[in-house]
Amino acid sequence: MRLHPVIPMVVRTLMRPATIAGIDLPAGVTIGPSIIITHHRDDLHPDPEAFRPERFLEEHGNRVGPAANTWIPFGGGVRRCIGAGFSLMEGVAVLREVVASYDVEAVGDDEPKVRNITSVPRRGARIRVTTR
Repeated sequence: MRLHPVIPMVVRTLMRPATIAGIDLPAGVTIGPSIIITHHRDDLHPDPEAFRPERFLEEHGNRVGPAANTWIPFGGGVRRCIGAGFSLMEGVAVLREVVASYDVEAVGDDEPKVRNITSVPRRGARIRVTTR
C-alpha cells in the first residue's frame, strides 16, 4: 500500500488561501497532492523502493508507525476513505489466517496500471501458495 497505493493522488479545492511548499495559493484553487510521490520520498521513507514492513514498527515521536501524513494510502483529513479502518482490520484478519497455514510468494511483476481512478496490478496479482 506504500509502494503501490490504490489511488495515486487526491484532488482538493482550497476553501481558504494556503501556502504550500512556499507557494501562496488563493481560495478556490484545485490542488492534487500525490500519494505516490509522498510514499516514495527518501526523506520520509529511507530507501523508499525497498519492501521493509518493519519500518511501520518504528517510533516517531509519541507513536509507533509512520510519522503523521507520511503514509496516506486512503487519502487524509476529513475526506479520508470511509472504508479505510475496515479495510485495514479485514486485511490483518485475512492475512493472519492465510500465513498461519500457507507460504505465499509473489510470482508476477508488480507493475501497476490505472483502472478508473484506482491502480491495480497490470497483469493481475499472481501468487504461488504452498502448504506449510
